[in-house]
Amino acid sequence: MRIITLVVLAAFSSLGSPALACKILVKYPQHLGGATIGWWEAYRVVEIVEARDDDFVVMVKQNFRDKTDVGKLTALRFIPNEEPHAICPISLEVGKTYLVYSTSSTEPLLISQFDWLNIPSTHPKYSGYLQDLEKAEVR
Repeated sequence: MRIITLVVLAAFSSLGSPALACKILVKYPQHLGGATIGWWEAYRVVEIVEARDDDFVVMVKQNFRDKTDVGKLTALRFIPNEEPHAICPISLEVGKTYLVYSTSSTEPLLISQFDWLNIPSTHPKYSGYLQDLEKAEVR
């Protein structure tokens, strides 16, 4: 009886262990790409200007779809009621620049809170991904 109790307690204590917590994407593709024409249009380079209760104010620094909103302030939100599937949420910081993939083309820009391909400008893949987007945009 004591052995079974010990095994059950060990099983329950492992549920809170970091091994079963959220996971961060560690494999980034070598290049960005898509199967459909215009896949690059969903990406933007934004600078976080202000963090509010339910969204962020961002300045669009680069848009691969429509150049008219470059330099404008717009709202950026996380997709509501999104399932995390044990993936750690990303964090955005005021004053930093990010490459983001938006599921909306109008305000507010909607991004996944769990998509680690929404990357800061300090990420090693950032400049390569920008080159991929610029090449795709020219085609």
